[in-house]
Amino acid sequence: TILMDRLRYLLGVLTLTAMAAGCWVLYGLLQTADDAEQYQVRVSFLDARGVKPGADVKYRGIRVGSVREVEVDEAGERAVVRLAIDDEKRDLVRDNSSFWIVSPRFHGLSGGVTGLDTLVRDSYLEFMTPIPRGELLARGSRLPGAEAPVEMNSAAIQPPLRLGDLLMWVLIPQNQGIHVGAKLMFRGVATGEVRSVALAAAGTHVEVGVRVASEYRSTVTSTTVFWVAKPELNLHFSFSNPVSLNELGALISPYVAYHTETKQGIPVPDGYAVAASLERPSIEVSPVPPEDLVQTVAVDEAVSSGPLSLVRIVYEAVDIDWLSGNDALRREGTGILYADGQGRALVLTARSVCDANYYYTETFGEHATIKKEKLGVLLANGQALAAARTWVHPDGEDLAVLRVEGLPRRSPTTRPDVMVFLDEASPEGLVVRKAGERGAPLPPEPFDLTTIDLEKTRGAVLVEGETVVGFVGEQGASGGVPMVVTLSGLPPWLRPDR
Repeated sequence: TILMDRLRYLLGVLTLTAMAAGCWVLYGLLQTADDAEQYQVRVSFLDARGVKPGADVKYRGIRVGSVREVEVDEAGERAVVRLAIDDEKRDLVRDNSSFWIVSPRFHGLSGGVTGLDTLVRDSYLEFMTPIPRGELLARGSRLPGAEAPVEMNSAAIQPPLRLGDLLMWVLIPQNQGIHVGAKLMFRGVATGEVRSVALAAAGTHVEVGVRVASEYRSTVTSTTVFWVAKPELNLHFSFSNPVSLNELGALISPYVAYHTETKQGIPVPDGYAVAASLERPSIEVSPVPPEDLVQTVAVDEAVSSGPLSLVRIVYEAVDIDWLSGNDALRREGTGILYADGQGRALVLTARSVCDANYYYTETFGEHATIKKEKLGVLLANGQALAAARTWVHPDGEDLAVLRVEGLPRRSPTTRPDVMVFLDEASPEGLVVRKAGERGAPLPPEPFDLTTIDLEKTRGAVLVEGETVVGFVGEQGASGGVPMVVTLSGLPPWLRPDR
């Protein structure tokens, strides 16, 4: 009996051992078959940095494979990581792909910290394939890995450009950690990003190409100040606030910041360049304007300009005073964008919007000396264009024409048949059309010459039915007396080609 029990026990052990061995062989066969079907490559590093089998392989933050094996090469000098890439994603791996290990890394005060997500999880691999892509790799190919995160090229990490985005240059004396993809910040809100960083051809400075999203384009004007935001610790000689830390948001990575005073400067066109400081300037952020706290009824959808293409005009100039300080002059208004018979892009508007020589006099009635004039035009899509006066009415009527440069192709211009050139226009039955601060048209308003606010409506277009008959003008330097200005004063050679 004892012998039979021992035989049964031995037979059971042998059976279990055979089953375990069979399962192991079967698992190996399945694994081999699975490996044969999957697309695998090997990447070598000086240090595996905690990467383990089963770790993720990511592309643009999306998992596209996993780590199968980590071993030391034959020479014992490098760690070789074998990767299995999902078959439908194998086209992402090319001979110019760069792989690196994501783990916590400190790049100094200016470079910030990367890989923070691996503080609570295992290290993983990330890779990037630049555009244009290289050749496809054969299965089992071996690539050298990058020992530090690779700065992705602009096509890999940047959002696509949209109509109306502002592309400009910020010039800094030297780079202090600004990289492609760094944020562009205004009042603590990301309004765009850095798209390129390069040393100037002469080596005198660093050229940083930035994009400002179209919806924030109006936040950048000719008076905007830029600086490189990085953490700064300030010690004060006061017991109430002995220590302060500025630019706290730049602890992880520096960014480009800027500030614009409300109603200062003119809109800037694409390609605009401005010098920036490496230190935060001494500025005070203005409070919320009281007029923005007025409760208004929201418009559900944007009002289309239809056959009428309106633009916002911003004008600035300086009156040179010899005995006192110079006077800064500024006005805003609306204009009509149209094409004349020669196909030139022109803007018809009231002269009181864009020419201080027309509306401004000295305190004692003396003729003003107007210098440093600047003109900008905002299109309905938010894009800004440089402009210049090309014609004013020779007899002193409140009418002027601006020439704009760089109007994008296929931009809508006013249909010629909606502009009528009457000698007179009755105020009855007219409505006011004007462009908002960002260039988009605002809803029409009833016109009443006796109650109109020139500061808000100067240069607005007067429409009767479907036709434009004139502008809300001003009687020269008469102290802001509104009037109806018809289009009849526009000479035939400047009129749209019908």
